[in-house]
Amino acid sequence: MLLVDDDQKYRRLVGSIIADSGFEVSQAGDAEEALAALADKRFTLMLTDLQMPGLDGLELAALAQRLDPDMEIVLVSAAVSTEVQARACRLAVPMVDKPGRVDEVLAVIASLR
Repeated sequence: MLLVDDDQKYRRLVGSIIADSGFEVSQAGDAEEALAALADKRFTLMLTDLQMPGLDGLELAALAQRLDPDMEIVLVSAAVSTEVQARACRLAVPMVDKPGRVDEVLAVIASLR
């Protein structure tokens, strides 16, 4: 899976926990890094933050879906407005509250397997 978040401490912590749960995890600090990783490697899942410098998580999700329509995408956000929910619905991207509990993130990931 590809984990995308501009908060390095959060990304490392969550990445480590997800890896300990049996997933191979690659990390990116922003949408540009994520797009470079997606161009280089195929991922079955991308977990991305919503609010990042440059492209936000939903913009990244839309581009990622064009690159690989079969990849599952989960959006993690502390800023869940009705507009964000509507945009996520249009892309069929499930959302998880941030910071949220890691077991909730793992449950969503497991449901997509």
